[in-house]
Amino acid sequence: MKRMIKCFALSVVLALALRAYLAMGTQVVETTVKNAQEVQGSIFSARQVTYGITNSVKLAVSQISLDAKAGEREVIDVPASVKDVDFTKTDAVAWIYIPSINLSYPVYQGEDNEYFLKHTAEGKRSSHGEIFMNASNNSDFSDENTIIFGHNMKDRTMFGTLKNVNIEDYIWVVTKDHTYTYQIFSTYSATEKSSMFVTFDKGQHNAYVEKALDKSTQKSDVNTDGRILTLVTCQGIAHSGQRLFVHGSLVQTL
Repeated sequence: MKRMIKCFALSVVLALALRAYLAMGTQVVETTVKNAQEVQGSIFSARQVTYGITNSVKLAVSQISLDAKAGEREVIDVPASVKDVDFTKTDAVAWIYIPSINLSYPVYQGEDNEYFLKHTAEGKRSSHGEIFMNASNNSDFSDENTIIFGHNMKDRTMFGTLKNVNIEDYIWVVTKDHTYTYQIFSTYSATEKSSMFVTFDKGQHNAYVEKALDKSTQKSDVNTDGRILTLVTCQGIAHSGQRLFVHGSLVQTL
C-alpha cells in the first residue's frame, strides 16, 4: 500500500513537471522537496509566474503549495536579485521589491516623516524624495504594523505604479538580517487623516485587519495572521488629501 502511495505521489509530481515544461518551452522548472515523508498523502499544486523587475531581468518564481495531513505549508521561492543587496554600501534600512509592478527601491528612515518627502538620501532637494519608513517604526520590521511611504510620481517612479497591485501579489522586503515576504490582502483609498496610519500591539492586530478587509476594493483569502506591512502614497489630484493604502501580511521570513 505504501509503495502504491509513493508511486501515485511520484506520478503527480512528474505530471506537473511535464505540464510546466510543455507550457514554458525549453525553460525547466526545478522543485526540491526536502522532506520525503511529507510527500505521502499530500496534494501538490505548482504555479510558475514570470515577473519583470526594474533591472529588466525576467525572473521565474516557482511557488509550491503542500497541503499535508499535518497541516498546510507554503514555500515561496525568493527571486535571485532580492538576495543581492549589499547593505555595506547604502544607508538604507531595507530594500523593497514588488515584481508584479516593476517596483524596486531602497527604503530609508529619517528622524521625521517630512525630510525624505523632498530630499534624496544624498541630501539633495528632490520632488521625488525617497521611499521611506515611518519614523516611529522599528527599522527591523518587528512592529505589528510597519508603514512605508512614497510619492505617486507621474513618471511611474517611486510608488507611481502602486495603484496597479492586486490582491495576493507578493512584496519582498530585504534587510541586512532577513528577507521578509508579504502577501497583499487589502487595497483602498482613504484620507490623510485616516485611522489606519497607526502602529499597534499584537492585541489590536485582528481589529486592524478587519478594518482593512472591510475597506478593501478587492476580496481576499490571504492568511492575515502575520505582521502587517502598510504602503501609502498620494492619490487623486494634488493636495486632495487622498491616500492609497496597500496592506500585506507577513507569510515568510528567511
